Amino acid sequence: MKKIFTVFVALMICMNSQIFANDFKTYTIQDGDTLYNISRNYNVSVEEIIELNPELADPDKIFAGDEMMLPSDEKAEDASNVDDNPAETVSKSSESVMNNTEAEKILELVNSKRVENGLKPLILSNELSKLAQEKCEDMSKNNYFGHNSKKNGKITDILEKKKIPYNIVGENLARNFQSAEKVFEAWMDSESHRTNILFKTFDKTGIYYLQTDNGSYWVQNFIESE
Repeated sequence: MKKIFTVFVALMICMNSQIFANDFKTYTIQDGDTLYNISRNYNVSVEEIIELNPELADPDKIFAGDEMMLPSDEKAEDASNVDDNPAETVSKSSESVMNNTEAEKILELVNSKRVENGLKPLILSNELSKLAQEKCEDMSKNNYFGHNSKKNGKITDILEKKKIPYNIVGENLARNFQSAEKVFEAWMDSESHRTNILFKTFDKTGIYYLQTDNGSYWVQNFIESE
């Protein structure tokens, strides 16, 4: 079966405050706008805009009055506060993948919401949780926040490399939340994250929470098994 990557979340801006990660705003394109001047005005790259709005990959198809998705103003402002020289050493969690208390809370909250909506609860996969842990550590060590790792690529690349079979995959990320409840609340308030959480055919998940010297990281990935 053909594999499909559901790219519901694609924000690549790092933050070092408690502003909730991965919230978006709608921007109405104005006369004279180009992707370049929009990117400069909102402190994001052209690549990030296209990843959020793949239909804009052709610059000739940008029309005044159309709407596009951008990171919220708060996140764009906070991005300038990121330390350009992060600590090289990551504070490793002493908890095992399957004994990560905050991650377990996320699983409880997600499955409760799925059951509430008439969906089957997700099965926690130790293999997928290990991938979530590696993603947290990679983001912290290399001081980035986003789905595409320079070292490992996207989750689809990792699944292929690890030879983990799947039909559909999704990934939710968050940074600098203080509790599982706050992460879950923010994800449910975001249409793209909520879609992943309540996607009907997802059946397995991997979750990890990591507190490091340069912030906290939360990763939940989802797959529909083959």
